Order: sequence, then C-alpha cells, then structure tokens
Amino acid sequence: MTKPTTGQYMDTKSQGVYQPGEQISWLVQPSGGSGTYSYTITDGFGNVLTSGHVAFGAHVTYTPTNVGYYQLNLTGTGTIPTLTAAVIPLPNVWGVDATPYGLGQDQYASTWDNRYGFGHQRRTGYNVVTGLHDTLPFGTTQLAAFKSAYTAKINQVLTEGQTSYFDTTQGLTVSDAGRIEFWNEPENEISLPYTMMNGDLTQYAHEFVPAMAAGYAGIKASNKPGTQFLFQNLFLNTADAFFTAGGGACCDGVVWHPYNWGTCGPASPEKCSWFRGTWQEQGSTLLDYAAMRAHSGGKPVGVSEFGWASTAEPGFSNQAYWVVREALLLQAQGFGWIMPYKIADVPFWPEWEGLNFGDGSANPIAPKKAMVSFATLTQTIANLPYAGRLSSGSNAWALLVFGNSTRSVLVFWAAVLAGSPTLSTTSLPSGVTETDLYGNTRVLSSGTYSRVAGYAPVYLTFNSSPALVAAAFGRSLITGPATGLFPAYTADY
Repeated sequence: MTKPTTGQYMDTKSQGVYQPGEQISWLVQPSGGSGTYSYTITDGFGNVLTSGHVAFGAHVTYTPTNVGYYQLNLTGTGTIPTLTAAVIPLPNVWGVDATPYGLGQDQYASTWDNRYGFGHQRRTGYNVVTGLHDTLPFGTTQLAAFKSAYTAKINQVLTEGQTSYFDTTQGLTVSDAGRIEFWNEPENEISLPYTMMNGDLTQYAHEFVPAMAAGYAGIKASNKPGTQFLFQNLFLNTADAFFTAGGGACCDGVVWHPYNWGTCGPASPEKCSWFRGTWQEQGSTLLDYAAMRAHSGGKPVGVSEFGWASTAEPGFSNQAYWVVREALLLQAQGFGWIMPYKIADVPFWPEWEGLNFGDGSANPIAPKKAMVSFATLTQTIANLPYAGRLSSGSNAWALLVFGNSTRSVLVFWAAVLAGSPTLSTTSLPSGVTETDLYGNTRVLSSGTYSRVAGYAPVYLTFNSSPALVAAAFGRSLITGPATGLFPAYTADY
C-alpha cells in the first residue's frame, strides 16, 4: 500500500471533502433568504464546536483540529440547507484485495468517490450482446455470440493501476475489471420478477446458467483468463437452484445483497436481515449471513450492495453506525468483498440512499456522516483479517478483533445499552490508540482503560497480535466465523 500525492486526485473541496489542515468554507445563501443568520458548527456526534453570525451571501470558514464530519447549522430566513463537510486523510492506494471494503456504485466518473475509492468499486452498464437490461442470450447462436463478445471485451482490458474493480455482465464498458459480477439481481431481471422466491426456479436451468457458462468460457478463452466471474444472488432457494443446474462449474464466487430491510426495516443489522419474516429466516442476522455462505456452493462470498436510506436525523446517524457495524459483521462471517450501495444518493427509490446528499446535479454534493464513518472503517481495519471475537459475558454487544502478528484492531459496540456493557482493563499496553466513528484518534496511556460501549463502534489499535489483545483484557479469543451474537434479532437497536 502506498500514499498518493494530492496531485494524483481531483480537488474535492467544492464537494465538501477536505484534507486535514485545510480550511472548510461554506457559502451562506439559502433560497429566499436575506439578512443575518446565526449559526453553530457541530461534529458527527452533535457537539457544538463554535457559533457566530454571518450575513447572507458571505462564507463561514472553519479549520478543524481533527479529522471527521462537520455540519453548519443555520437559523434565519429562507429555505435552510444542510451544509456539511468531511475531513479525511488521503487514503492508501490499495492493491488487489488489499482490503475487503469498497463502494458499490453504478457509475464511473471523476467524483470524490474515486479519490476515496476504498479498494473495490462496482460499475454497471448494459448487456454486451443484446443491449437490453432484462434479456439473456438463449440458444446455440446467441450463446456462441455471447462467448465471443466476452472474449473480445476481456481482451480490451487495460491496466489502470487498479485491478480490484467489479463490473457486471450488462457492462464491460470500462477498461479495467478484475471481477465480473454476472447479471445484477437475476431474480428481478429474468422473465418473471420475484417469482424465484416463490419457487419458479426453472429459468436458471433453461437460460441463466447456460448464459453464464458462455460468458465464463469467454473469459477463460481471453488474454486475461484470471478475471473472476461471479454469480450474484438474493435468496437461498435461487442459489440452490443455480448450483443444482450446474452453475458451480462456471463461477468463481457468489455475491449477495443483504439489505437490512426485511419485514422490520429500516433497522440495524442486529435487529433485522434480508431474510427476517420470510421462510428463509434462520433466527438471527449472523445465522442468516452464515446461511448465505452455506448456500454458496463452497465458493468465496462477497457483498456488492447493502445499506439504508437516510433523509434526516436520526437516519443520518443510524446510517453511519449501521453501515460500519454490518460491514464488520460480514467480514467476521467470512465475506471477502464488502461494498455498500452506493456512495451517491439515488432518486429512483422513495427515500434517498447513499453516503452523500443529492444527485450531483440539482443538489449540492455534501457528504453524509456515513461517508466519513465508512472511510474511517476502511482506513483503520485496512487489510487486517478477521481474527476472532473476545468473550463478552453478553451476546448483546460485540468485541471483534482484526489483526496479524504485529498489528491488531479491537472494534466494540453495543446493540443493547441496558446494563451499560463496559470494556475495561488495568493492563493496557503502551502505544494503543483509540479511534472514534469519525476518525478522531488519541493515544491512550498504559494501564487503566474503561469505556462503556455505545451504538457507535470504537476502534482500539494495538502493535501486537490478537492473542495479546485478548490477554490485555483478560478475555478469551473465540476464533472462526462469528456466531452467537445478537440472538433472535436483538430488539433494542
């Protein structure tokens, strides 16, 4: 991993993303406004950092002493906008699979998500053969053409310095794709939307698997045969139908979309999962994740979409908490690629969803809290593998450890605050740092440490192995995919 120079990236201050030490500048010009406005500047947790007055048409400037999320709150005439800013260190340039985290986006443009494009980026387009979004090639002639088209497209792949991108079969319109995700949400796309969930699975054997096999053969016949071909799936029974129809022979991995909406959403990942309230429910979110793995034919698994809409508080704060907590739980369950959908808000659903406000045209681009919390997660965990969880004495809070022999990160949070679950020790080693949800980091004193777990994850970074982290707190390290936490969908949060 390397650090790029600032000149390698576009200037993003006009879009609300700053480097440490840069001055934030907000233009105060509400629609229909005039006169003088009072204001406060708050951080991601709502703490007031400063206050003052400003005239209509003038700027409020502020130079933060820490990284994080900052918001200008105005009182005055007119339609008051939400003005925000993110202060994020210049990220590492990730190599292939240097981090499991990425961004599930459906466009590839020079926006600030590329500057902070965490490891993977997902890009979509249209079908390489028919040009239609919902038509699969069928029959000997079309399948042969499909194989030929895949071979030709893969042969056009150019190296952009990153080879960890995803793409979808509808696309292949960009020059670099380390993984091809075949046909986004096929349950929605082929013939009869959502009938797959109700048991009509014949389309997989008749059309979907043959088409995927043709694309897979095209990749292997190309000059980049190492490109991975991934099966995207929504439900357990459609995954079973796919593998029963022979799909395992033509895919290198399975990608899921575990939205936490279900029948109880929007809700936290501990409270709700995609399967809750359906016949596929396993009894808890982590068991649902485990079922996804178990129904993936022994293939590597990942996630290219998950997330929540947010249009106001407490949605903004919840989204910041939840996107991090679900990503951590997914990695703890053995998922290898983890990408929220998506960094840009989308206007085609009833709520806006994404990590920034607006669509970049009619509305200003301004980062949400979740953009900062996810960047903090990616840069803090980086490429550390999941090592296990610490025994907690309660299954309503998480103590997850990611690490290797020289660096480990303990992440903890509570889904239920009753009983004030507390992480404490009198044997904290020297050199440990504590990082909050939005990236503010402080060096801790050795010896005594105590903190009550809350809804926002906290990161403790050690210059030691996971085993020594466990020993520092007098707890055992439970290895293997995380289970046993948050049983029966923890009710509080």
